[in-house]
Amino acid sequence: MNATANMSTTSRDNEYEERLNIPKSQIWHDMEKHASQRRKVRHKIMLLLLQKQSRMQKNHFISNLTSIAVNIERHLYFNAPSMVAYTDESTLNERLMDIAQCVVGYFNAARANPASK
Repeated sequence: MNATANMSTTSRDNEYEERLNIPKSQIWHDMEKHASQRRKVRHKIMLLLLQKQSRMQKNHFISNLTSIAVNIERHLYFNAPSMVAYTDESTLNERLMDIAQCVVGYFNAARANPASK
């Protein structure tokens, strides 16, 4: 990945961090130092998602796989208590399932209570 792409990702991550209102003093993240580990986690997320893709529309899913993995990885990174917890492969599938359950719950709630227009 070139320097411009790294800067762009770091900038998006910083914006995400600000939207979450994460106090700077509590952040263990080091975007530059963790960049290669984060790429590895994104790759593992993509592999796990591909294994489960048979349940989804294949073409639509694959065309969106990278952006899905990036967003999931960002969520995992910013919500992990430490780098060790973030990179723990033994809990990755469970953490992905937790995110999936939250998303399904969100969509079910939205369907049950549609906003008035």
